[in-house]
Amino acid sequence: MASSGSDLASRALALDAALQTALTPEPPAAGAGVPLRDTETALLREWLQQLAG
Repeated sequence: MASSGSDLASRALALDAALQTALTPEPPAAGAGVPLRDTETALLREWLQQLAG
């Protein structure tokens, strides 16, 4: 089943928001749930923004 463009965009935005939330520093383990390096995270967020845009 193919997703519509707006569905893909909304899913990309939701994933980007979830990633941003996971990266928000919170004691005691900031970013513990995201096993990506900073450069990998930046690239993933860039791709998600392109999909959303």
